[in-house]
Amino acid sequence: DTAGEDGRRQMSENWSPPPGWGPPSKTPSERPADAKAQRDAKSEARKVAATAKSQARKAKYAEDKAQRNAKSDVRKEKHAERKAERAEVKRAAAKSKADAEAALLVKRGAKLGSRGGFAGRSVVLYERCIEHGKSTYPIRGARASVESDGGVSIAKNRTLKTGLLYSKKTTVDTRVTYLTVETTEGNFVVSEKGNGSNARPFAARLNAQAEGLAPSASPQAAPSVADELAKLAQLRASGALTEAEFVSQKARLLR
Repeated sequence: DTAGEDGRRQMSENWSPPPGWGPPSKTPSERPADAKAQRDAKSEARKVAATAKSQARKAKYAEDKAQRNAKSDVRKEKHAERKAERAEVKRAAAKSKADAEAALLVKRGAKLGSRGGFAGRSVVLYERCIEHGKSTYPIRGARASVESDGGVSIAKNRTLKTGLLYSKKTTVDTRVTYLTVETTEGNFVVSEKGNGSNARPFAARLNAQAEGLAPSASPQAAPSVADELAKLAQLRASGALTEAEFVSQKARLLR
């Protein structure tokens, strides 16, 4: 068939082999070596990339750590400064408090007695002053007195329980003790419930301290030798002393 021949010829002329068709470019013994080299090259490239990435991470971590350490050092320095400032403020406050207490101790003296106070320590007794609330009074010239009011009574209470009458005695103490303190700068009165067992010793201690600080009478000046000689002369002139007694007394004074 002529048409079929022409077609086959045309197809044979236009046909080209597909890629990879035909004899191999390399021998079978060369192909595995080439593939291994490629695998080795890729593995080496991956190792280099991994090493570079690890080094970059380490460098980044070292940089971040250095920044964190720098910030931590700054915080530590600020904390140390604030701590030093607080310590300085505390030292100044402690010194000021100590100075104030020392000045107050010099002004009012030490507290008298183990308790030193009366009526819940609303009145406190010191060596040189009396403290009542927020007021301070000098103890020199002060005088304390104690007065009592009220008494003790017994009350009977009757109660009915389950048809029985019970009687109960109750002691009622209405005693009140008044401590009156008179000072040169004002007076005040403090009251306390009870029989005054605390008020009387407190008043006695206050009065004793006030009397101890009271100014004592100045002793009279001793007469001078000239005054004594003048008196002896007057006694001799009046005849109360003989000449011999006058001479003896005069020699005693002039020794």
